[in-house]
Amino acid sequence: MATKTAKRISRKPAVRYIVDFQGQKTEAVLPISVYRRLLEQAEELEDIRHIDKAMRNPDSMPWEEAKKQFGL
Repeated sequence: MATKTAKRISRKPAVRYIVDFQGQKTEAVLPISVYRRLLEQAEELEDIRHIDKAMRNPDSMPWEEAKKQFGL
């Protein structure tokens, strides 16, 4: 009976490191899909920070008023 050998597929993306002469990691090389996901998460976090800052500002316009003013 023949058996099939299956490659083990890792769901964890392969991250490679660039090291200096002392073997210390200096840079990381990641798959583009991981880079794009990190970039998207960083942009979302920046948006959240802007919203938090605006909500703490006593001069900011209430959301309902802004919707009326801009016809949303």
